[in-house]
Amino acid sequence: MRAKYSFIIAVLACLITLSNLSSCKKLVIVTATTDDVNIYDYLVKDPGSFSEFAKLIDKAGYSSFLNAYGSYTVFAPTNEGVKKFLTDMNKTSVDAFTLTEAQDIVKLHLIQDTINTSSFTDGKLPKITMLGQYLLTGVTTVNGVSSYIVNRQALIVQPNVRLANGNIHVLDNVLRAATKTVAQTVEANPEFSIFTQALKETGYFDSLNIVNNPDSSLSFWLSIIPFTSPIAMMVRLPFGVPMWELGLSIALLIGGFILTTWVASRIYRVGILMYGKKVSFKELGKWFMYRG
Repeated sequence: MRAKYSFIIAVLACLITLSNLSSCKKLVIVTATTDDVNIYDYLVKDPGSFSEFAKLIDKAGYSSFLNAYGSYTVFAPTNEGVKKFLTDMNKTSVDAFTLTEAQDIVKLHLIQDTINTSSFTDGKLPKITMLGQYLLTGVTTVNGVSSYIVNRQALIVQPNVRLANGNIHVLDNVLRAATKTVAQTVEANPEFSIFTQALKETGYFDSLNIVNNPDSSLSFWLSIIPFTSPIAMMVRLPFGVPMWELGLSIALLIGGFILTTWVASRIYRVGILMYGKKVSFKELGKWFMYRG
């Protein structure tokens, strides 16, 4: 009897096992993290739009890291935009650029972070380009159509192309890097010769000229001394300033204001009674030291 029950139990167990095996599906393990192409591959796979810019990237030697894991934003000009740029620069082809020139062009179009148009404002982007210059964005209307504009030089014709290692914003033109500071731009225009001289006499010319080397000793002292710090420090801030330098600059500016107000008040209390008299620095010193 027991043998009969054991046989029945064994048959049922086999049937249950076969039923489970027939209902199982093959488990597919996905080893790839994404099916998206990387930035450089995307450009290469669309030669009708980006072959010229891809050549620039090759010339600069940046194709390898733009085709690897990372987080980048590329403002990619179309072939038409690159060809217009070549004409403006009197170049016959991308190969006519030197290695340094090609690298500077590409670096101006490249940010080491992922930035969507949702981060665009009417002003500079939150991250700096690999060339060390900020890009400015805004909105303009052309033929009744509103578009993003970058550096007032190129329109974004296709925004937010999401890829495996970042974003691409397609431009209709190549961006041009700033080669002159504000001071140099003013100095180059003869119409502003008097204003340029005034800037030099007051010391503000050097404050507006520190962008070429924002970390030099001259730039540091101009951003610390109260007389020039309000302008010089604001020029240096986009390039990254240690908090202690910023704090020292603010403290000295406040301290200088309090000190000059105190000195002026001591001179004024006596000077107000000395109208009509020509004052020398020696006389000012006496007024300052007067204890009456």
